[in-house]
Amino acid sequence: MQMDWRTMVVALFAVLVIGTASPLSQASPSLYSQFEVPAPIPPSGWVDTTGWNTYESEGHGFQIKYPHDFTTTEHAYEHVTLGAVATFVPTFDPSIDRTGAETNLLDFSVTIGITEYPMALSQQNASCLARAHERRLDGLREVGRIRFARYYYWEGAVGNRYEKLSYCTACGGTRYEIALFVHSGNPDCYSPGAITIFDPAEILHLFDTMVGTFSTPNKDCYVSN
Repeated sequence: MQMDWRTMVVALFAVLVIGTASPLSQASPSLYSQFEVPAPIPPSGWVDTTGWNTYESEGHGFQIKYPHDFTTTEHAYEHVTLGAVATFVPTFDPSIDRTGAETNLLDFSVTIGITEYPMALSQQNASCLARAHERRLDGLREVGRIRFARYYYWEGAVGNRYEKLSYCTACGGTRYEIALFVHSGNPDCYSPGAITIFDPAEILHLFDTMVGTFSTPNKDCYVSN
């Protein structure tokens, strides 16, 4: 079931009003534990880029591939990243796994955000700032010929968990952010055996594969240490 972006904004607002819940138990899947260390995710065979579509923006000078069973939304998710220009969402129901069992994964998407910087910031010491509440992780990650800074943010309440993972780089005076947004339920709120816990590695493998197809053909990219 895909969440309308307005519904998602209301849900996030409710989280802020109600407050951040206490840390979830280890039964709750988290993308962060695998995203924290910038080690390559070994191929699992789940992601095959054969037949993927290519999204190209001549105006913003980038291109990226996305799965054949994803589509671009009518409106990019501006609540996920500043300057959102494109959001990709699955056409299938992510809360149902391949065996037909229900999972606690409710929604996920990938959004590209573009912010123009003064040309002075396009040099190699350019910073790549995220929103104040997002945490920059240690270490850069090289994907293809581009070096990215990595950011993470999460909050949760009333049985819901929201996680944002993002790669960020600066190219020729433009800041590019590729952001993964995941909305999942807390397994602790269900009876044992009632649901299947989604596989964070699977989602991250897909996300990393998409990031690996990102390119800026006519721009050099830099990011500060």
